[in-house]
Amino acid sequence: MTATLNLYWAKPTTERKAAKELRQAKIRAYVPKEKRDGAKRYTPTANGYIAAERKPLEAQYVKHAVGSVTREEVRGLYIRTSRTQRYHKFKVGEIVEKITGHCAAIPAKITECFGSGWYEIEFSMMGKKFRAKIQEQHLAKQGQIIYEPG
Repeated sequence: MTATLNLYWAKPTTERKAAKELRQAKIRAYVPKEKRDGAKRYTPTANGYIAAERKPLEAQYVKHAVGSVTREEVRGLYIRTSRTQRYHKFKVGEIVEKITGHCAAIPAKITECFGSGWYEIEFSMMGKKFRAKIQEQHLAKQGQIIYEPG
């Protein structure tokens, strides 16, 4: 195995067919993919490109060589996040404010982060503590809300 791979161009919708074509010719092919939020299928991270050691003589889907890349660069294109490892805008323990609905502008503390942008917040009102589950779009960091008189 070589440390560098050739980068080939393929039509943006034919990366899977190009990879299959290379693998049938006993050539290792790499098509880094990611699953976008809410999508059912994986989509290529680098649309229209495929990394391989070489190109077969008669290739229908693999087009011309664009350049060369290292295996480390190709490995970096693979996104390895699961539903529980996603990026969250807020961290556990942060103080936030709800920006919509009842209880808006009341400081709350993030107690738990869930998979796809959901948080559990804890806030106190009239001497009692309450917990609620809320989506990320309804929260803002404390002090970032600008109130206009109206």
